[in-house]
Amino acid sequence: MELKLDLERLAIATERRIAFREDINKPFPFIFQCDETDWGAWIPGCPYNFKEMIEDPFKAAEGQIISFNNQHSKIPSSDWLPVFRTHFYGEGYVPSMFGASQVVVENNPPFTEGRVMETIFDVEKLPEKINPHKDGWGPIVREGMLRMAEAGQGIVPVGITDHQSPYGIATKLLGNEDLMLAMYDEPELVHKLMRISTDALIDVIEATKEWIGEENLALCDNHPVRGSKGLILWDDYISVLSPTLYDEFCLPYNLELYKMYGRGHLHTCGPYFPNYFESIVKNSPVTIDISIMRDVSKSKEDILELRKITRENGIVMIGGLQYRNDSIFDTTPWTEPDIDFLREMSNGGLIWVESTNTEKYNRYLDMYNSL
Repeated sequence: MELKLDLERLAIATERRIAFREDINKPFPFIFQCDETDWGAWIPGCPYNFKEMIEDPFKAAEGQIISFNNQHSKIPSSDWLPVFRTHFYGEGYVPSMFGASQVVVENNPPFTEGRVMETIFDVEKLPEKINPHKDGWGPIVREGMLRMAEAGQGIVPVGITDHQSPYGIATKLLGNEDLMLAMYDEPELVHKLMRISTDALIDVIEATKEWIGEENLALCDNHPVRGSKGLILWDDYISVLSPTLYDEFCLPYNLELYKMYGRGHLHTCGPYFPNYFESIVKNSPVTIDISIMRDVSKSKEDILELRKITRENGIVMIGGLQYRNDSIFDTTPWTEPDIDFLREMSNGGLIWVESTNTEKYNRYLDMYNSL
């Protein structure tokens, strides 16, 4: 499958991304993905499902090249940059190297079946080192990434896997409730588990760099400039931990990784914004998702409140500006942003990302150009 990309437009988008990262008062990137086709494995225009992408490394590459070509033919002037996604290998990729069983399904990422630890005391039975070249799903992911790097022809980077955070990895080894209770009862053993999880993630990142070359790796697939620094972490459980527990058991390990690989993106699925935002701020990420919302309602008021807090803390928001009119219980369609809302949001610290059709894209482009 041949790549059909506008290299001049990609160069412009790359320059704009780099300039914006250096100075968030520069014009913010304008990123739109075409959603006029099916989203196989959660990738627009990809013809293959999760199972097919996992089991066939050539489909893992080909399906995404089809998506890239479709994007550039439908929406050529967006600041979108292509990056090979690897989320379809699932959140249990690192835990699989400790023996965690991954169940493959067609329409969602694999899920971790059961836990390899019954209690925190089983941490003593875990290997202190894993070998991504041989253990668990390491060889499967390696083969897929090699095919993607080859298909990318030195133009398209390969995104890092959905490796979670050290705490996210730990919850795939020991259930979250048991892990939280152990913070009170056996804190030293919890720190040992967090140390093992952090070292495993470092080993996986270093192995990935060996497989495809550091210049081909996007450590943060939200900032997909080839060879750029800045790691993405998925800290999905921030909202269930008090700031005190987070400070003790999670933050030091996240900061260690950010120090090693550069500050990048911090994602969380936790819905209770702004209760846990102080934990996010202490990570000092470059970007967070706009979808971090109170009760996951994503109302206009929620977005504007989050915009105020991120601006105060020098954090860039990344994501879509469609919103619900009321709350999580609102079943009305998403409301599209208007020019006044976009103007309120655009004063430094925003990367606007929408998945839309070409008709809406042209309207949004007109709004963007009028700022």
